[in-house]
Amino acid sequence: MFCTSMIEVAEEFKVRTYMMYTSNAAFLGITLHLQLMFDEKRYDVSELDDSVNELDFPCLTRPYPVECLPYLFTSKQWLPFFFDQARNFRNLWFGVPMVTWPLYAEQKINAFEMVEELGLAVEIRRFFRGDLLGGEMETVAAEDIERAVRRVMEEGSDVRKRVKEMAEKCHVALEDGGSSQVALQKFIRDVVENVVV
Repeated sequence: MFCTSMIEVAEEFKVRTYMMYTSNAAFLGITLHLQLMFDEKRYDVSELDDSVNELDFPCLTRPYPVECLPYLFTSKQWLPFFFDQARNFRNLWFGVPMVTWPLYAEQKINAFEMVEELGLAVEIRRFFRGDLLGGEMETVAAEDIERAVRRVMEEGSDVRKRVKEMAEKCHVALEDGGSSQVALQKFIRDVVENVVV
């Protein structure tokens, strides 16, 4: 993500560019949409006033709460840097349900996607004020943590069922002929056919 200027170098040399983006699709989708809005001068998310409570993003099915945007996007100091430079689901593989506790950067977006969009996690609290990058973070009560952990540990809960289903899908994707293998083969074929040696 922070090497996007290399794309311009590749274009100058007429070389095809491939990027690996390690954050999840929701964070990438929100980032690209905010960049588009910024570039087209529709709005700068760091200048939104308090009357704007939610934003619609093409990558999400539900409106996203502005107060859950990472500090990175709402800070006058960090947003331009981020745009100029233009979660990790490991637990799903093992079928482990998660409790979200977003502290900074894209974690708030990841938590929203995992809890609201996918139903694969339980939140400690619906909204957190502050961000570690911003230097101010709301204190979380032990009772909130306990409540979330108990909810995620409930046998037969919807979250546990969905996580188990997703774990099975993850394993199927990596089998011979699975979607992950097919996508990797397409990528390799594209590189071989389009990269000049």
